[in-house]
Amino acid sequence: MLHSVHRAVLSLASALLPTVLPAQELIAVNFAGDAYGVDILTGQPRFIAATGVTACNALALRSGVLYAGARAANGNQQFVAIDPITAQATVLVPNFGFDLRGLCHDVSTDVTFGVVDTPTADRLVRIDVATGVVTDIGSTGMTGIQALAADGSVGSVLGWDVNLGLVRVNTTTGVATDVAPALGAQGANIQFLVVVTDNSGSRLLGGNSALFEIHRFTGVITPIGSGGLADLRGAEVHRGRATPFGSGCLTATGASATISAKNDFLPLANVSFLSPGHAPDTVGLLLVGLSNTAYQGIPLPLDVDPIFGTSGCDLLVSPDLQILTIGAANGLLAQSFQLLPIPGFVLHCQFLTLEAVPGGFSFSSGLTVQTPF
Repeated sequence: MLHSVHRAVLSLASALLPTVLPAQELIAVNFAGDAYGVDILTGQPRFIAATGVTACNALALRSGVLYAGARAANGNQQFVAIDPITAQATVLVPNFGFDLRGLCHDVSTDVTFGVVDTPTADRLVRIDVATGVVTDIGSTGMTGIQALAADGSVGSVLGWDVNLGLVRVNTTTGVATDVAPALGAQGANIQFLVVVTDNSGSRLLGGNSALFEIHRFTGVITPIGSGGLADLRGAEVHRGRATPFGSGCLTATGASATISAKNDFLPLANVSFLSPGHAPDTVGLLLVGLSNTAYQGIPLPLDVDPIFGTSGCDLLVSPDLQILTIGAANGLLAQSFQLLPIPGFVLHCQFLTLEAVPGGFSFSSGLTVQTPF
């Protein structure tokens, strides 16, 4: 049963949806080590927090974690991870040894690419973010590449050379090609590139002290807003975070029940929650709660086997909201839920399904979703 205060908040959110739906936002780091949010429609910045490291250069998002280059007080190059919610940095490799000027993660190949500055020419590299190991791909043939972005093109990523403008970098050889030789950099100091998808489609944005839209085929830049950005060196879409926890029990197909989510975890975003591996047309509930530690005074997780006769099942979230869900013929449960219009809001989710298993129920693992501050 949804508590009345929760129902009132959801009703208010629905009523205000046409007017308060926020624009998509970038999360960016500057050379001083501060993190900012940047509205992609207006270019308006907002300070988020100091990351705790300095000389931040480049930023890439992989599996919900931001990665960046930084520099220690002793001058050592570092490779760091930045929490997308708190913006706090953790040094992964204190003696990285590479001067990163651009980073991007290509989701189609699951490869993180970087461009590093050398005394001769910039070089394209692959970076294993788990270990910090860098594999050289090859020289770009250019000396001013300061940003990278993966745009879904096969075998290449986009880059920005401060002298030449938009370039395309071959991910097999490292060689960069000027997209529009006649244009050059058009007087713009661009230190980050990012691909965003919104109501206008897929767009390439870039900037440093101001935000620009960049035509990915012609290289033409168009200013967004009036500037006022603080030496931003890397940016990604600010998506919030989804963190799995706990474990699920078996479904009728013998699979362990899991839950995942897709879409950006922004205030008022519609997030799709998924649970595969069930019997065809399974009926269930998406449980949405404000806590994963207690429900009406009962500690969580709660072993429900003694209650329902299930096998290895736990209630992981407080069932404050219960949304009826009917699975597909392929055994996939999918349900969308609109996040509340509150920055830093936290929700915990779990699927409960009717299954031909002991006790007649299966409980999935849990998922904590948090919107950006």
